[in-house]
Amino acid sequence: MRKNEDDLIISENGIVMHFVKTETNYRLMGIYLEEKFSASCVSSPEKYVYNQVHLAGSDRSGHRGAKAVEAYESKTAKYKNFSDVRTDKYRRIVFTSQTDKVEITTTFDFINGSRTLRCAQSVKNISDSPVCLEEVNSLFLYGIGGEHPDLSKLVLYIPTNSWHVEAQWKKSSLRDLFLFNGNEVESMKRISVSNTGSWSTKEYLPMGILEDKTEGVFLLWQIESNGSWRYELGDLKNKLYLNVGGPDFENNNWAKVLDVGESFEGVAASVSLSTSLNGVLGEITSYRRAIRRENDDNIAMPIIFNAYMHAFWDYPSESALKPLIDTVSTLGCGYFCIDAGWHDEEDWWEKLGDFRESKSRFPSGVKKTIDYIKSKGMKAGIWLEIEDVGVRSDAAGMPDGCFFRRNGARVVNHERLSLDFTQKEVLERADRLIAQVVELGAEYIKIDYNIDSGVGSDCHTRTLGDGLLMHNRAYLDWLRETFKKYPDIVIENCASGGCRMDYAMLSLCSIQSTSDQTDYKKYPYIAANALSAVCPEQAAVWAYPLANMPEKIDPTSLNDEVIIMNMVNSMLGRIHLASRLDLLQNTQLSLVREAITYYNKIIGIKGSSLPYLPLGFTEFGADFAAAGIKSDKKLYLAVWNLGGDRNRTLPLPEINAKAVTVGYPAKRNFNVSLEDGAVKIDFGADYQARILEVDYEI
Repeated sequence: MRKNEDDLIISENGIVMHFVKTETNYRLMGIYLEEKFSASCVSSPEKYVYNQVHLAGSDRSGHRGAKAVEAYESKTAKYKNFSDVRTDKYRRIVFTSQTDKVEITTTFDFINGSRTLRCAQSVKNISDSPVCLEEVNSLFLYGIGGEHPDLSKLVLYIPTNSWHVEAQWKKSSLRDLFLFNGNEVESMKRISVSNTGSWSTKEYLPMGILEDKTEGVFLLWQIESNGSWRYELGDLKNKLYLNVGGPDFENNNWAKVLDVGESFEGVAASVSLSTSLNGVLGEITSYRRAIRRENDDNIAMPIIFNAYMHAFWDYPSESALKPLIDTVSTLGCGYFCIDAGWHDEEDWWEKLGDFRESKSRFPSGVKKTIDYIKSKGMKAGIWLEIEDVGVRSDAAGMPDGCFFRRNGARVVNHERLSLDFTQKEVLERADRLIAQVVELGAEYIKIDYNIDSGVGSDCHTRTLGDGLLMHNRAYLDWLRETFKKYPDIVIENCASGGCRMDYAMLSLCSIQSTSDQTDYKKYPYIAANALSAVCPEQAAVWAYPLANMPEKIDPTSLNDEVIIMNMVNSMLGRIHLASRLDLLQNTQLSLVREAITYYNKIIGIKGSSLPYLPLGFTEFGADFAAAGIKSDKKLYLAVWNLGGDRNRTLPLPEINAKAVTVGYPAKRNFNVSLEDGAVKIDFGADYQARILEVDYEI
């Protein structure tokens, strides 16, 4: 057991980092909430490394199986120096250590306004010959749960994510996940969550939460990657570890050769701490705002109308759009977006990439329709898909080096070719496309991405994973330059809905498509959980009051509750209005207008509000859902009856509720009351939703 005379304790923003100096280097004994911290002795502090840097040809000691642990460079690196710097946005702690081959720099940023720590590694080749990196992680935490963790009281929340089924969290104890050894020796078991490919969230969000029921602490981590990433939990020497990072060789076919003197910057990740689920979601929300590009859109939050969903899908036309523009212009929307199909003629999927205006659907040119949108007091938006082209497009004639390639051939997926943004010709083409739609008059660009590139490209680098990472970073650099050229442009991040919903992208783009879900009765399952993945002011949720799927609806017989639920679905985030509103009757449109008025009323608090999930995460298929955003002493709470019991009692943990009223729609019979701090709701229909306002004290 070690005494505490060599402790280095760093406390900032309610977080404590506890380091111990060994004979060779500092070791991270843990990251704690300030109110939970007490410096205690631990055995074998040399095991508490805070990074995993692995070189090709180096050993990983231990009977480990597939676990990413015991990297030789991290174990043997010797302390070199330390720095502690403050800015107006963060406090930065930097440790530098080195082996005979590499210098490792580890950066910890305490972000002001959040109990969140940002972590990243960079590696420099200081040897006299090239070295090959196979892992550069973001953070390694050892000793999670203490010296003798109770696996039944450590609960892991894993966020699954998929097309039409975004942000669905599943929780299990580590004991139920069989993360234990059987005879006081190391097991081969690990819990591994990863993504390989350019759709960063096609199966999982790059996040996780570990709840320690013994200590009453929630630890949330987030990886800032718009491509491949991974994390794993496992046991090592009878203690638990968490390894979080970007791509590596064993999981994602990533490796990087560093020439003499060359450096590599790893993918950043963050960890947030709180004593509750709502608390830790609030901390990561505040952090996301802190790292985001400053922009006016996330302050003004205008409503976007998009002519795709349940309207004209990917076949808009000049004549069809005009009456819809007329109606939408009376509702107070800020943008009217023309989605896919404004370009080329028919069967455009395999020809995507040339973006010639459709002469059959827009005989007068797209600019005439955009000018008409503007004449009605709205800004115009337009759809682009910019990272891939159809196999039958003229753009497919670009040189082979412009495309993702592997094993000597172009990568083809769903009749599309993936473009490589490390190449000058690709960047110039992207610049021309943006200039083209800006010249047409677009001030809002929905950039979609409807294929996944797969593991990557070996056309310009040694490994497929490195080709993907280089492209991903080049694409982010291109976005940064685009925002510099057009500082007032708004870009929506979309990848078949929410298949690239990460904070590498969302640190730049102000709006995220949360889903392509087409059934308003299923969207609440996504809307209720979406704020765990995206800030409220960035979360675009569809509202399509006149949906023609999954069934045809006669506008004259449309139930008002359908309109109300659609509007409630989108109220906590950014209203993404859609469908044939021009076919609604005036009394029906009044419900849409009331929703927009109410949305505008709460814009002032939305950009600083925090998520509130009174029931925890909503499970897809549940018959009741509730989620909210809270500001200072006011909770805006969405409640959905999804075919279950019409009489509900909803507890409100962590707040002292004083009063409850119906916010939207205001003048409808709906019984709600407050009893013993819980909300009692009497729904009048099987599928019904409302926005409630709850006044509370902390």
